[in-house]
Amino acid sequence: MWKFLVKNQSIEIVEREILADHQIQYVQFKFTFDGDWKRFHKVVQFSQCDEVYSISIGIDGTSCYLPAELHAGAAKMAVFGYDTDSDTTVRATTVPVTLNIRESGFEGDDPPIPPTPDLYTQLLKRIMDAEQRIDGRSAYEIAVEHGFVGSEEQWLASLCGADGHDGIDGRDGADGQNGHDGMDGKDGRDGVDGADGAPGHDGKDGKDGRNGKDGTDGKSAYEIAVANGFSGTETEWLESLKAATDLAPYATKDLLYEQILLVREAMAPLEHVSHSHQNKDVLDSITEQFMQDLTAFKASTVGTLHGLSTGLSEVAGQAHTHDNKTVLDTITPAKVAEWSNTQRTLESLQAQIDNLHPCDSAVTLFHSGSDTLSTYGESIYTFYNDGYRSLAGFSESYPHFCAEENGYALYYNQPDFNWGAVIYTMCTEPVHLTSSKSILLSYKSGATDIGELWLVPKNDQSMSPADTARYIHEAIQNHTAISVSFGWLNSVDNFISVLHSCGNIPAGEYHFAWKAVTDNTHPIIRKIKVLEVN
Repeated sequence: MWKFLVKNQSIEIVEREILADHQIQYVQFKFTFDGDWKRFHKVVQFSQCDEVYSISIGIDGTSCYLPAELHAGAAKMAVFGYDTDSDTTVRATTVPVTLNIRESGFEGDDPPIPPTPDLYTQLLKRIMDAEQRIDGRSAYEIAVEHGFVGSEEQWLASLCGADGHDGIDGRDGADGQNGHDGMDGKDGRDGVDGADGAPGHDGKDGKDGRNGKDGTDGKSAYEIAVANGFSGTETEWLESLKAATDLAPYATKDLLYEQILLVREAMAPLEHVSHSHQNKDVLDSITEQFMQDLTAFKASTVGTLHGLSTGLSEVAGQAHTHDNKTVLDTITPAKVAEWSNTQRTLESLQAQIDNLHPCDSAVTLFHSGSDTLSTYGESIYTFYNDGYRSLAGFSESYPHFCAEENGYALYYNQPDFNWGAVIYTMCTEPVHLTSSKSILLSYKSGATDIGELWLVPKNDQSMSPADTARYIHEAIQNHTAISVSFGWLNSVDNFISVLHSCGNIPAGEYHFAWKAVTDNTHPIIRKIKVLEVN
């Protein structure tokens, strides 16, 4: 299981595990939401190549599964949310984190992968679930939620028809026979009406009414009533419940309709673009001729850049030559021998620096080698767009960063991070510095450029390595760290070592940190030490 903390506009990885492809509904992502995020209707979005998979987890949801469509390689994950109670559209977003999915050992015929429904479909289903009462709750659970007190049997009994009343008179007795017509009166008056017949016998008792059937999960109480013989509108049925039972407090649909309207409101901005593009005019302008022109422009630009690169290389080569023949004539064999001796002396000094004896006063913060990950795996931390990670964890996701192919040096490379990625690296183990000490950095760089190093005073509180890394990075961002003057020097072929004096640094314990960019410099750091310089 992966665990994340969503706070403000960032996602921090709290717990992780290795990700393999070909999994279906297995790897669970669990989120903890801080602050305003708790009130938002939240959506987790995964993207890989040109495909995007959005999973709605609602307001109270905290977890989802990794989409089965994701394959081996890098994928991005972000979270966004809507405030459904706001009168205006409020949308919160986060910076994405990078997920490195490895190739699994699964072989054989793939079972059908259930496709991840698009966001519009998911929201529409939530509305249908609410309207049709098929959200998994029984009619009894809905009644309890709205105030009914009693067992499910008692609730079902309240919906049953009442027993039939005993017959009082039974069927009405047959009418008596009409009396005979009276004889005509002497004076022409009408005859007297005949007397009514005798009353009929009492009818038999009426049969007891049948018990109502149990409500079926997934149907509304009104639908159950219709299935059992009720004829009338839903409004008439609700009114009959109010008059005949004590369920009046939850016989209204207003609360349910409010929930439906909230989801409809959240879905409204997406409905008209569910299967379209908001930038349709721009997309329509990308014609076949436009693509041909773009391809031709790219080809010409590549050729121009290649020529510029070649020209710069020639200039770089001339930086160490002389076009003046008179000067060249002064380069005698003796001069060449002198330069060779100087070069050997420098190489000897470099070797001595590289092989300082363990018992000297030097403190090693990092040294590449076969034991790098076991020695510095939890004392070196990085901050990239996927949050704070130890060297051991970072190397799992980015296989070229600290790998055997480069002697386990820290390689800020473009295959892992593409062009222009900014990566902060921090030493969580503090080191004691005085004015007599210097920081030695051994590295390669693809170009000469301005660099950034910092010293951050140790925090007196007891903190974990992860919390220490956060403290160091926040000090850098808040400009409370001490900046050390530094610049990368072009050294493509060989490692070089540079010393940075701590003469202006107040004595104390500090954490060392630096920033590297995967641009022209794309540095490789082999060693970092603190030396006593007399």
